[in-house]
Amino acid sequence: MLKASFIVFIILGGCIINKSIIPKFEKLTQSLDYISEKEKAMGEVSIIQGGEEVYSKSYGFLKQSEKSIYRIGSLSKVYTAVMIMKLVESQRLNLSTRLSDFYPQLAHSTQITIKHLLQHRSGLVNFTSLPNYFEFHEKPQTEKSLIEMFVQNGVGFKPDTQFEYSNTGYVLLSLILEKIHGTSFSEILLKEISRPLGLRSTYIYNSDSPLKNEVPSYKKAAKWIRDTNTHQTVPMGAGAIASTSKEVGIFLWSLFNGKILKTDTVTKMKSVTEGYGLGLMEIPFNDRKGYGHTGGIDSFVSVGFHFHDLDTVVVNLTNALSMKMNDISIALLSSVYELDYTHPKFEDEIKLTIEIIKKYEGLYKAEKLPIDLNIFVKDGILFAQGTGQPSLAFTAVKADTFVNSGAGVELVFEPSSEEMTLNQAGQSWTLKR
Repeated sequence: MLKASFIVFIILGGCIINKSIIPKFEKLTQSLDYISEKEKAMGEVSIIQGGEEVYSKSYGFLKQSEKSIYRIGSLSKVYTAVMIMKLVESQRLNLSTRLSDFYPQLAHSTQITIKHLLQHRSGLVNFTSLPNYFEFHEKPQTEKSLIEMFVQNGVGFKPDTQFEYSNTGYVLLSLILEKIHGTSFSEILLKEISRPLGLRSTYIYNSDSPLKNEVPSYKKAAKWIRDTNTHQTVPMGAGAIASTSKEVGIFLWSLFNGKILKTDTVTKMKSVTEGYGLGLMEIPFNDRKGYGHTGGIDSFVSVGFHFHDLDTVVVNLTNALSMKMNDISIALLSSVYELDYTHPKFEDEIKLTIEIIKKYEGLYKAEKLPIDLNIFVKDGILFAQGTGQPSLAFTAVKADTFVNSGAGVELVFEPSSEEMTLNQAGQSWTLKR
């Protein structure tokens, strides 16, 4: 949920404002400038109203192209869902079609429907959450290798009994699209969405041969360094689309204004169960509701939502982030609705000697926490890694206190008692070394 507590953002001298500043967006510009100055995020925002871009700004602390193209991660799922629903409208597919019509070798395939895949209710294990994911995510995959992996991973629950986010389902939807269209997912995207809408910078990226304006993503360690480079054949329609903030905004505005699908089809997509519809997330902002999606791949993070009452889309695409994306979203929406918001204050980092940092190393456990945390030091930086998860870098803000602003996590160590307190999202856990 987007809470009414807020943001201040970043600018460097190299930031670009593409539109003349409407007075209500002046504070937003100041916020993005502040974020840039503090090196907390880097990216591009766009606000679309009535089908026109009324505000855009690139912000950050490293030099990038004025027309940067970002990987949008799971925002890709909206595009995939739209292409599936186009097949439903043309009666080439049905929401009740069984997975067994395409991949009978998968567990529960006779019970899993297209609708279950769209709503993350299939029960298929999410392959990107498995411990070995980071062993292959930069390597090319084939339909055969992906299906063999999904068969081996199996299911976690009976179809339609619960919601559990699963990239597996959206990779399968991508493969189903290829089977029905008889061509690549990349070409389907261009034919069904990009070309009809005139989106020249919306396509499936090629990690082996990136285009000139495609930006890499960065993660924060002792300094900002380039992150990994997920191969496009791994996420497919679950997260392999690249675009610009403006083109994402135009796509979402077109979707919610009947330019791609019929109005009743979009209404079905917005019908949510446990917060998720047919490829769409529902997100509240005060007493309003928006529809769209978030995304993340490597260190790219994205947000794109449409709010019906003002027929407005807000989009933020980042390729470096060490603060809460929610804070930027609050600033965007508060500016759109002309509401006041509070700039966050970033705690200054402090430098600790390697000897002090290393005294916190060890494996920390808690009975009520489903994962263990391995604390280790690399290149003078403290890292925390949960069981089966990638490691996160933390910076010291006080003696014995470390934070990762992007994840909203604080670690407070008590070396004398061999304990550590993990604080996140208003909850606390005490772990023992």
